[in-house]
Amino acid sequence: MIIIYGDLACPFATLALFGLRAARKRLGWDDFAFDVRPFPLELINARPHRRSLVEAEKETLLAVEPALGWKPWPFDECAGWPVTTLLPMAAVMAARRPSVGGLAASDALDAALRNAFYVEGRCIALMHVVLDCARTCPEVDTHALAQELRAGVGIADVVDASSDDRVARGSPHVFGPRGREWVNPGIELDHDTDAPTVTRYDPSVYEEILKAAADS
Repeated sequence: MIIIYGDLACPFATLALFGLRAARKRLGWDDFAFDVRPFPLELINARPHRRSLVEAEKETLLAVEPALGWKPWPFDECAGWPVTTLLPMAAVMAARRPSVGGLAASDALDAALRNAFYVEGRCIALMHVVLDCARTCPEVDTHALAQELRAGVGIADVVDASSDDRVARGSPHVFGPRGREWVNPGIELDHDTDAPTVTRYDPSVYEEILKAAADS
């Protein structure tokens, strides 16, 4: 198992999860567990998600990994742009409950939410969109998830992940067994321009992470 911290509105976390999930599929390791956890940038940075920044980062990463299939946000910023991702990240945490489906459900829901945001241009901040995404995941008991969210399950996990003593140092931050860890694996960036420029991208790191975890 590996643990991946990241924000749903973080293109870098979404790239890492895309790469890890693709590597898992190539290796035929369908039962290899991903424990997806929140890194709530809006709480850590004390500001909402900015469309201009997210779109610039999407364009940068899509240029080096076209298989992502991301599309530009289809509306103006006032039309459904998700300035918060607290609810969908809480839903991913709530899906870990055995009654909802456990880690497999959490992983599947995270992937569905990222596809809804980055490919379909949907406002994943809305409850009905979160539950729509859950219904596309056979691993998720959507009724149980709705009940857990109604009870506030998951939100404390998201808020706690923004504390000063948080484990993760960035989005994404990947943890494997025996103290192995990777921050923004496979990517090196130049931040001297208005939008970050990728100076190195090595997707082979995703299989390396999985194999290192499996060998531990």
